[in-house]
Amino acid sequence: MGSNAERTSRGAKLNEAGRHLSTGNFDAAARSFAAILETDPGDAAALEGLGVALLELGQAGRAAETLKRAADKKSTASIQYHLAAAYWASGALEPAAEAYRAAIGHDPKAADAHFNLANVLLEMRRADDAVAAYRRAIELKPDDPDFHINLGNALSTTGDFDAAAASYDRAIALSPGHAVAYSNRGDAARELGHDAEAEGLFRKALELAPDLA
Repeated sequence: MGSNAERTSRGAKLNEAGRHLSTGNFDAAARSFAAILETDPGDAAALEGLGVALLELGQAGRAAETLKRAADKKSTASIQYHLAAAYWASGALEPAAEAYRAAIGHDPKAADAHFNLANVLLEMRRADDAVAAYRRAIELKPDDPDFHINLGNALSTTGDFDAAAASYDRAIALSPGHAVAYSNRGDAARELGHDAEAEGLFRKALELAPDLA
């Protein structure tokens, strides 16, 4: 009877902490998850919730430590994804890439994990690997313009401006009001020697977002 009561109490506390997290009350969420951990320091769900709250509060280092404890207790796609985000925010790029790969290992069809792995790889100056990861993300989620923009950025880094231009064109087709897509498409056009086209694209980008100037 006591065991059932304890489980009910834990569930209620987790639900309350989760509500704080989902409504953006991150201080309260952190306190609530920490209170659960006082009773059970190895509660993976509470460790994950606390780690996410700390990350939202800008405490990336503490978040990474907490989420690593969660992953050691119970590795899941969600925990590894949040751990990767905490590592990335703290500037630990190689551990971030490893954690995104672990998340993908749990859920190979997680498009956002592939996308963020690609972002980290690009930041690590591994553009060819980033291109492959972006392409996989796009296979899984083909209608996100940001996926195509970032693929274009990676392709530009490799010097393949024709392919980059095609990626930006796809982003524009998906989101005709996306100023960054026009601006980056302009950069690709200029690299290809199409100066007049580039100027028109830059003008369009500025019409959509004057702060790009």
